[in-house]
Amino acid sequence: MADPRGWCPDLFTPMQSGDGWLIRVKPSLARITVSQALTLSHVAGTFGNGLIELTRRGNLQLRGLTPDTSERAAPQLLAAGLGDPDPARERRRNLIVSPLMPPSGVALAGPLAAAIASAAWLDDLPPKFGFGLSAGAFPLADDQADLLVRAQGDGWRLSLGGNARQARGSAVVGPALSMARERPATRRLHAVATQAPRIVGWHPGSAAFCFGLPFGQLDAGTLARVAALAERHGDGLLHLTPWRAMLIAGIDTAAIPVLRDALHGLVLEPDDPRLLVSACIGSVGCGSGRVDARADALAILRLGVRAASIHVSGCAKGCAHPGPAALTLVGEAMREGRGRYALVRDGRAGDTALADGLDCVQIAREIGRSADPS
Repeated sequence: MADPRGWCPDLFTPMQSGDGWLIRVKPSLARITVSQALTLSHVAGTFGNGLIELTRRGNLQLRGLTPDTSERAAPQLLAAGLGDPDPARERRRNLIVSPLMPPSGVALAGPLAAAIASAAWLDDLPPKFGFGLSAGAFPLADDQADLLVRAQGDGWRLSLGGNARQARGSAVVGPALSMARERPATRRLHAVATQAPRIVGWHPGSAAFCFGLPFGQLDAGTLARVAALAERHGDGLLHLTPWRAMLIAGIDTAAIPVLRDALHGLVLEPDDPRLLVSACIGSVGCGSGRVDARADALAILRLGVRAASIHVSGCAKGCAHPGPAALTLVGEAMREGRGRYALVRDGRAGDTALADGLDCVQIAREIGRSADPS
């Protein structure tokens, strides 16, 4: 099994996991049409286990496939416009864009994406090296891409590590590629945030309603249902974000109650405690996972555990949130039917733990004691 920290799966290179094989789809411009969503739903349910994940890069992962079904799935996804038929170009298409970009961002995204896909020398950089394009009401954070192109005034600011350049209009593409080629900085995606502040909910300025996916996951049936809502009440697109959330844009305020009712079970309020938590799929779908991380994440929330950020990791690799969190729980083993965890404060999954061998109830007690001012 390949180490997911060292490479990235795609349409042509599936990755084996505990629940089968997974493939990653990279939609262009952080959006999918209703037709594409229905294709994804069909492929996920027919060739996989029906589970779909929205990643920190705004990509979609289909889980539970086999080597045979992954080969059969790729042509259908390509026919729907969800990938590049050239495996090398598809592998390089690592461009995160902020959702609902203004026309200036959309106009730049196409040429930038094409240039990235064509740059064969990018194969020499770390596989997870990524570009970002940020413009509009939902900007990317500085650490969400190795090389970030951000709208600034009537131009663009290009940043890579501690280096920055200014550019205007279509003159961005050349400098961006030059920066990546000349100064391939150490990856910075370890600090990616799990959730943008208050992105979930109604955004009147953008006529958009944003809903979160618990742990970035939904099933094939839910994706088809959400696509139907976008067609009926919105602009016919599902806008993806790198914050485990989707947007339906172009809606009227009268449709908000309908959306809230139809999206029941997803994250609809900005103060939903599930937004505080990152959790990998754990032992349910990963051979390295020692505990059912997502089930236990929900359990500790029900027990009243709260922190500025919470990371529940199935093992010490910390794939779901490689950066530090206020509270990190690292799966150790199942014992007496319960997951046991090491507790890390203000750190990463691989950092030194303050305590270990804790189940969910013991974690809640430990957090409660540490929060007691007495």
